[in-house]
Amino acid sequence: MKIETRWVHGKCFVSTVEQGHAVITDAPTQFGGTDSAQTPMELMLSAAASCASIDVTSIMAKQRQPLDSCRVIVSAEQAPTPPKVFTKLHFDFELSGSDLTEKAIEKAIEMTFETHCSVSIMIARSGAELSWEYTIVK
Repeated sequence: MKIETRWVHGKCFVSTVEQGHAVITDAPTQFGGTDSAQTPMELMLSAAASCASIDVTSIMAKQRQPLDSCRVIVSAEQAPTPPKVFTKLHFDFELSGSDLTEKAIEKAIEMTFETHCSVSIMIARSGAELSWEYTIVK
């Protein structure tokens, strides 16, 4: 895996992977940026949310529990002083689908955070506390 990051202007950067997919990051105005894109820490949180969502939806499909929708809201707390690493992440999943069972959802989410979601597991191994909950939306 390889990524190239180029400075655009101010505190704005574009990172591009080998396949050509690009992501823009910027800093808030109080840190000299223009607040035009996600900050690197917001991007890390987005990565954790999307990684967990990919895993939950994949595991649910393997359990023959097809989802109609999957939404996750991730709330994070950071250390008060630099480096302001994540100290807590809470994932709140909203799932919908026909005949979903709580047992299958709980198994999918537990597997996600125990063995599959590389991003959240990496954050947890750095000392952050992970928690989760889910709601089945009709």
